Amino acid sequence: MTITETIKTAAPLASAAATNMIRWGRFAWDLLSFSPADDRIAPGRCLALALENGGISVSYGSRIWSRMKIGATRFYPFETGKYPLPENLASAALLALNDYKAAGAQVTLVIPKDWVILKTAEFPLAAKDDLANVISYELDRLTPISSDKALFDFRILAEDGNRIETLLAATRADRLTSYLEALRERGIAVTRVAVSLFALGTLDHYLQGGAERRALLRDGIGVPVQSLGEIDPKHPVLETAEALPRTAMGGVLETLWPHAGGMNLLARGIHSSPRPPKAPTVVLVAMLIVSCLIWLISPLQLQEKKIEALDREIAARGSEVKRIETLKRELEGVAGEIAAINNFKSSHPLVINLLKEMTEVLPGNVWLTRARIAESTIELEGYAASATDVVPKLEASQYFKKVEFSSPTFRDLRLNADRFLIKMEIEGLPDEKAKK
Repeated sequence: MTITETIKTAAPLASAAATNMIRWGRFAWDLLSFSPADDRIAPGRCLALALENGGISVSYGSRIWSRMKIGATRFYPFETGKYPLPENLASAALLALNDYKAAGAQVTLVIPKDWVILKTAEFPLAAKDDLANVISYELDRLTPISSDKALFDFRILAEDGNRIETLLAATRADRLTSYLEALRERGIAVTRVAVSLFALGTLDHYLQGGAERRALLRDGIGVPVQSLGEIDPKHPVLETAEALPRTAMGGVLETLWPHAGGMNLLARGIHSSPRPPKAPTVVLVAMLIVSCLIWLISPLQLQEKKIEALDREIAARGSEVKRIETLKRELEGVAGEIAAINNFKSSHPLVINLLKEMTEVLPGNVWLTRARIAESTIELEGYAASATDVVPKLEASQYFKKVEFSSPTFRDLRLNADRFLIKMEIEGLPDEKAKK
């Protein structure tokens, strides 16, 4: 058997082994990185308090193995035509906690849509990784409320190659302070502040399969919406025959249902993602390493034995040896060409590396409107709280040199930021390229 025939025989075996290894590796990762605290299986309980005109609606629900149950609902009437006072809310919450034996449950406060400012806004795609800080910085421009006096959250509606479209919900913090303090004095800590409009949308999405999900925002941004209609009290999620306070029920689902996609104004735009547990990950890595060694070493040992047999056969066939040596020289030539190509690639920084470096070194209050990368130079245009702070940051990078303003900066009063145009050269190019 010649070397070419051996390679042809071994290639399908190696390909099948690699495919199996990848498939089992993905299965092991999904299994070992699955957290016991994942919302899809972890139990949870929630008491939702909804401020409504003329009273407070309360709903208590639970989640067990991703199955939702709303077992208690109630409406506490107060003065007609007015929203309840903070002390009314605290009394109703304490009474509900005792009646439903809901101590230790998460508490969600659902506020009226009238208290909330809804606004759509677009941002550059480069702001996606730091969108919460960008929105906080721009909040006083987008709404009448400054970020230090607001509770807010956002949701990404759409994005393309250049822009991100978001929906922003904000309310004055001092409007809720008295309610949160009244609850805190009774030993009740609110973990979520939801908006009635989105709570109703979540309830509709859960009970009707999401057919009307995109119609949530009729009153907020003018998109058509269909009424929820009558809710069937025999729906599997319900365990009560009492009157159904829809807003409070939606607050429970926004808190416990992983696919709700609602907003929490207390979060101020910070959306944390769950992390897989470290111990199973370490075990997974160790298993993958052992599996790789087994899959790699076994075929190599088999091939080594075949090569030894071939060497004995080659020694007996001088003409074939010469032909093989010719093939080896051709392979060395190909290897040299590959090395030359790799050397050319390593001597020119990739555009993605340059963009990543700019993202890391530029301050958080800087955003770019245009970036032009040529063979040896880069031109940047954008805004910053102080344009003079941008040049030293770029100059300190290992990728850039001769950083300078290519035109005078000026202050944009509307954005309260300096507009700049910067030109710089790419560091680390060969001397002849840099001269060009």
